[in-house]
Amino acid sequence: RSKLFERILASCLVLTCLCGFGMPVETEAAPPSYTAHCAACHGAKGEGNPIVAAPALRGQPFWYGQRQIENFLQGRRKTNRPAARAMVLVFESLSEADLERIWEEIEALEVPEETDFPEATLSEKGRYLYVNQCMECHRFNGRGERFFGSPPLIGLTEADIVRALGDFQEGRRGWHLDDEKGRKMARQAQWLSEEEIAALAKFIPQMASGADPRSARDR
Repeated sequence: RSKLFERILASCLVLTCLCGFGMPVETEAAPPSYTAHCAACHGAKGEGNPIVAAPALRGQPFWYGQRQIENFLQGRRKTNRPAARAMVLVFESLSEADLERIWEEIEALEVPEETDFPEATLSEKGRYLYVNQCMECHRFNGRGERFFGSPPLIGLTEADIVRALGDFQEGRRGWHLDDEKGRKMARQAQWLSEEEIAALAKFIPQMASGADPRSARDR
């Protein structure tokens, strides 16, 4: 029953994201905005929505968003989830200038500090994994590095991290030959166990509050 409810809710949110696209109006339409086109699925503050597999977007830079937009439109990301199919329709309905304007709003969304800290053992395991497997590209503060094409991680939720790594492991992301950065992530993710993914997902959001993983280097 709960899965049926989730599917119905997902469909409703997808329709909400798309409503109004291409429909005639009597007065001049307002310019596209994050609130009008993204918030129904990704949250008013960019916090994401696990029910429809919509990740947190807060603080994500335009250069990373632009790459994912291209991946969706070029078929480099699989769209077997309702929310993923909706993304393709949204991107096709907006101009390049519209998308850039919306992403300016996304970059300005605040990344809140983490206040719900997990138990120490799992947190330390995640710290160790992060510093030895993730930090080189995503940096010690989790804010990413454009030179490597590595996006910020600190705005993501625990559910986002679990889902993304699962997608890389299961071939929904990083499978296309033209997705160089995604293929690199897919190779990294293959080495992670379910327990290790859970530990990383617990630790990474803590970096928004200043948690520094460097003390765990090669320990």
